[in-house]
Amino acid sequence: MRRPGCGGLANLSEHVKNLHRLNLIECAERMGPKAGWHILREDGLTATRSPSPFPIANYVWGEATPAHLRTCGGFFGKGPFHWLLEEGQDASVLLGAGFTEADPTPEMIFTLQGTRFPEPPPGIRVVQAWQDLDACADLLRDGFGFPKDQVLAFYGPLIASGVITPFLASVEGEPAATALAFTGRTGTGLYSIATSNRFRRRGAGTAVTRACLRAARIAGAELAVLYSSAMGRPLYEQIGFTTAQVLREFHAP
Repeated sequence: MRRPGCGGLANLSEHVKNLHRLNLIECAERMGPKAGWHILREDGLTATRSPSPFPIANYVWGEATPAHLRTCGGFFGKGPFHWLLEEGQDASVLLGAGFTEADPTPEMIFTLQGTRFPEPPPGIRVVQAWQDLDACADLLRDGFGFPKDQVLAFYGPLIASGVITPFLASVEGEPAATALAFTGRTGTGLYSIATSNRFRRRGAGTAVTRACLRAARIAGAELAVLYSSAMGRPLYEQIGFTTAQVLREFHAP
């Protein structure tokens, strides 16, 4: 039996390589300018900007030319943002402008059709955490170093509006892992998957990720996508994600 999510990517349309970008754009469209979300589309350049100083949704995709750099400078002002380059796109303009290169960012895809998800190990329970955002924020603070107040300010409106669904895994009743999911027209995006150091290698991270995937399939999505870290990539591959492309990520000065 083939591992879930593996194989077949070569036969999928080109948009799969940019599924996460499409999801973020749709998320910004749903929230809208009244909520402080904005989208830039100009001459092969795409960018999203949220109202929070938390830069997790402030992304740029497209060639890094001097003209594009000026455009993005005006779009983001003094706010932080990340520029993602695909294979073959030149980074010299960004490096010359003082951007710093982060670790590579694998964009990973999971095909949901026909997938069976095993139940969590004994002692692990996963719920949709509409009433436990505080616990999710604690896990994101501990897992990524995100300031808790910024996590709450960023995700609070997204969750209250129903655009993002939070998931929380507990081990023997204690919060252990979290993940957030957005289901749009082109698929489901998974964000901010974090596991407490106390509960690593206990299956909580896998369980909360599978819960997102199961909910996505029930919602009718055919694909799920995430941007992975180097540390998380082996876990997602074990679950069944396949790398669609590896992006180079640059942080604005």
